[in-house]
Amino acid sequence: MGGMTIARLIDADALAMHFNDWALTIAPTGNETVSESTRRMLQWDAIQEAINSVATAPTIDAIPVEWLRERKHWAAIDGDHWAENIISYLLEAWQKEQEAKQ
Repeated sequence: MGGMTIARLIDADALAMHFNDWALTIAPTGNETVSESTRRMLQWDAIQEAINSVATAPTIDAIPVEWLRERKHWAAIDGDHWAENIISYLLEAWQKEQEAKQ
């Protein structure tokens, strides 16, 4: 992306599980050569470090959808159409993303 940093929310638990599954596929079995076993252990250690990094990364609380719906309701009551439209857009975008995941 050419030096541009883009932040996005991820499911850290799902990522850690994926890393763990990956680690299990490369873990030494005892049937490989010493050099192959060493290579696999180094890979396994690197994956475990990634799992630990994910586990200790700072978290950001997600905004509950129900909270947004409540704020939209109150914005409509207050006549704050600008806020109501923005919240409506966010809720619609979220719903489309959820549908696309299925």
